[in-house]
Amino acid sequence: MKKIRKTNNSKKRFARLSKEKIIKTIFKSIPPFIIFWGGKLLPEKIKKPLRKYISPSLTNTSFFLNLGSIKNFTKILLRRIYPYLPFFVKKIVILLFLGFQKIRKTPTSDDTIISSPITEQPYGGEEIDKVSVILPVYNQADLLEESIKSVLKQSYQNFELIIIDDGSTDNIEPVLKKYYEHPKVRIYRQPNRGLPAALTIGFEKARGEYWTWTSADNIMLPYQLEKQVEFLKKNQDVAMVYCNYRIIDDQGQPLLNSDFRIQNQNPPGSDLIDLPRNTENLNHIEDNFIGPCFMYRAWAGKVLGGYYGDMGSEDYEYWLRMNLLFKIAHIGEKEPLYLYRVHKNTLSERAKELKIAEKVRKLLQFDKERQKFYKEKFVFYILDKTGLFEKRLFNKNSKGWIANRIVYENPDDLDIEKLKNQKNKTVLAIIDPFDFSTIEILDKIKEIKSKPNIFIILYLNKKLSEWEAEESIFQEVDWVVTDNYFNLCLLAKRLKRIFWIKDNSQTLSVVLALANNWQLLKKAGLIKNLPDPEFYFPRKINLLIETKSLDKGGLEQVVYDIAKKIDKERFNVSVVVTEKPGMLSDTLIKEKIPVFCLTKNKPTLYREILKNGKIDIINSHYSCYFINDKPQNIPVIEFIHGTYVSFTPQQKKDFLERDKFIKKYVAVSKNAAQYAEEVLGINPIKITILPNSLNIDRFKKLPKPKILRKDLNLKETDYVFLVPAAYYSPKGHFLILAALKKIKNLYPRIKIICSGAILDRAFYNKCLSIVKKEKLEGQISFLKFTNMIYDLYRLADALLLPSLVEGWSVAVMEGMYFGLPLILSDVGGARDLIQNNDIGIIIPNPYNDVTELNLERLIEISYDENPKNTQALIDAMINFFKNREKWQKAGKLGREKLLQKYTLDKSIKRYESIFTENLK
Repeated sequence: MKKIRKTNNSKKRFARLSKEKIIKTIFKSIPPFIIFWGGKLLPEKIKKPLRKYISPSLTNTSFFLNLGSIKNFTKILLRRIYPYLPFFVKKIVILLFLGFQKIRKTPTSDDTIISSPITEQPYGGEEIDKVSVILPVYNQADLLEESIKSVLKQSYQNFELIIIDDGSTDNIEPVLKKYYEHPKVRIYRQPNRGLPAALTIGFEKARGEYWTWTSADNIMLPYQLEKQVEFLKKNQDVAMVYCNYRIIDDQGQPLLNSDFRIQNQNPPGSDLIDLPRNTENLNHIEDNFIGPCFMYRAWAGKVLGGYYGDMGSEDYEYWLRMNLLFKIAHIGEKEPLYLYRVHKNTLSERAKELKIAEKVRKLLQFDKERQKFYKEKFVFYILDKTGLFEKRLFNKNSKGWIANRIVYENPDDLDIEKLKNQKNKTVLAIIDPFDFSTIEILDKIKEIKSKPNIFIILYLNKKLSEWEAEESIFQEVDWVVTDNYFNLCLLAKRLKRIFWIKDNSQTLSVVLALANNWQLLKKAGLIKNLPDPEFYFPRKINLLIETKSLDKGGLEQVVYDIAKKIDKERFNVSVVVTEKPGMLSDTLIKEKIPVFCLTKNKPTLYREILKNGKIDIINSHYSCYFINDKPQNIPVIEFIHGTYVSFTPQQKKDFLERDKFIKKYVAVSKNAAQYAEEVLGINPIKITILPNSLNIDRFKKLPKPKILRKDLNLKETDYVFLVPAAYYSPKGHFLILAALKKIKNLYPRIKIICSGAILDRAFYNKCLSIVKKEKLEGQISFLKFTNMIYDLYRLADALLLPSLVEGWSVAVMEGMYFGLPLILSDVGGARDLIQNNDIGIIIPNPYNDVTELNLERLIEISYDENPKNTQALIDAMINFFKNREKWQKAGKLGREKLLQKYTLDKSIKRYESIFTENLK
């Protein structure tokens, strides 16, 4: 009985063991190769959990991503079964290994929710709850610091202070130097252009949801921002709030018994200026009573545009416009929130001398004409195939009070002559223009854009499905309005004039305010593009460029070029390599640019580099491993060099986790930006697109070619395609071989030269075996990496790069420099470079959309020896071969395009601008 009881207990204990533990135990006794060879030997119930325990280190390794760790990857495979398998089974092995973590596609942007800001107001991409305080200064160095301190001591600390030095000639430098490193302060300098221009340029730099400005000789009391923000949050119908203030003398003492605004002194003779509680009479009496203590919503400021007018009237004119278009309210409290200094330099004290009263009368006369203009009714021309705009904006009573006529036009039938001859105030609303031919509409718009009585608005209801949406159409219109938050995120960094309007009931009033204001400004010739001021940073900026590898490759070349070419008068640059130094890191060291190669104790060494180098900003290239170890005040600019389809789920998670530390992303192509947004989940409002560029200085003193056609058994009559790509499957070598097999007999003079680093030895050997099997030795050469690649560019007729994924290929730009026409797959920057087949041909991909790719799918496609797009490549190659002269001319055009748009000398200024703009 005891034995039976013991056996039963054992069975129960065994039953309680988890299936995973049992499988683990079984796995230890099974040779690993059985799992792969015996597809049918083991049932799926056993195989599936077994996969989970095959080499956990492999489970966290991405073959195509972690190329720097390829040796470790190979060693693990060698220890297992890799040496015993034929090539076709090796493919299965890799698929199995990397498929253990089923890479589920991250929801596309249609499914992914990008959190919209909590606001019921029209929104243009501002930082919610932040206040932008503009402080223009001209020759008031003795008072400036007190004014700055009054802002920094505010009880409400979510603000930025933007100081505009408008060409001061006094001793202002010591004051500015005290504050230029303050995290909340940004300083800009420009030649003296006057107060209106200084205010306008200051607000163009503003990032906050609320705007205000102060003067160098005045003082904000500690609760000003807090009270004003609180009021605007509670009163959503109010666009601007103003408050009472106290007056002080030159020494900062209360100014008593003065004649300054006697009518508002409460009690009479005191220093308290108690302002009227409403603005009903602001546009009708000669009294600018709003005063110096105010705050307004950024979107309302954007509608109004800049500050205009002569000295003494710029703020008054602005308040008059604000009052006509929006609601202004007094805060409703007697408590003053500001100290206003009355001294000899105060405009009100010099009113007689400056003839301000006369200017005010002229201003009010102009304002009467403006009021009359605003009351005139519009003619609406609406290009809309959906009818949506009519439903959103107009009701049955609209025609009577806002419009003389509402004309609905089919976009294809727009009569531009009618618009040209239109004398009335007109709004041309173009609804979802990407549903029809944008090019034709653009041509028509250009003819009427300059007419001051026509306001052109683009209304985007549908989500923009492509980053490739023609940007030129946005530049031709006066304003863009959307009710899709994603569209705002996509366009906010490229456009200044865009609003997301969550509440459709607000759309019509915003459109009318925009149309009235901007038409009159255009008519008066007041809209001007001001020169950008200089960002003030009186020492060199300490820039750390971080990269995983600095040996050979396109990404590495970009890192090298930035480090080499960035302005050394403005930047102290150093480079940290986290994994693999090499050829380019050695070159930088020889050129006396500091390069730190991390080996052991990487986090500790990294922190020491940041501390000892007093790093101001980090530029990361595919390498943010120690981002948690950096001080929070160091901004990070992350470059997105391609479509990261090789990410495992964990790597995607890690990438998104790091997002909170990244201030700005720079994507090298629209393709890369789209993938980062739709698949990786990055908010597009943080992404700037800046294509890679080419340092043409490298080619100006090339020696005579050492490799000639005869050295490669090529004839002058051969048509030679160069494939400058590393050897691993996503670069499309199997596609090239598939095409070559089919045309070798008909077109024996078509030759292909491949040259690159061997990243996957098994794949490289497989390519060689196909060449031998198909007898292609006379058609294609597989050369290893060579420093004399430029000789190959010079002997080739065209460049061929049919990659499955790409960022923005430096090799392609090198080919353009050498005058080679291009055959590219539809990835990376192909569509930006090739337009209407001008400098080459784009062949379709063997998949529908890059956002549908994941690692498993990429491997499956890249190992296909008969890709779906083989015929498209064949057609393109034959086209080049048969039309040699045509494509030779196209290659010359490509070189011109490169020199005009994509040289490092041009883009380095953009890099520098991105680094300086994001210091704070």
